Amino acid sequence: MTTVVSAMLLCSHMLVPHACRAAAQFFFAIVLFAMGQPAGGVIFLIFAILNCVYIYFVRNRIAFSTVMLQLVAAVIVRFKAMVFYSILGALVQVSTI
Repeated sequence: MTTVVSAMLLCSHMLVPHACRAAAQFFFAIVLFAMGQPAGGVIFLIFAILNCVYIYFVRNRIAFSTVMLQLVAAVIVRFKAMVFYSILGALVQVSTI
């Protein structure tokens, strides 16, 4: 039960950067329109609307993603050798280039 509660708390915090970005884009769109730059204002307005659409469609998946990240972090903490073998595999791949 605590995992679900912590997932819900993290869920609300994960949308904050996207909401702040959308708010900033709306603000800059208004500033550009006020400065007489309609092309820049339209571009910022389009990106702000796209950001809001993204938030709308993704908000239901964030709780699941939070639980999955917590699970993966717990597995990595328990089996530390996975990180070592991942780094070793990446070094082998880079050395073959």
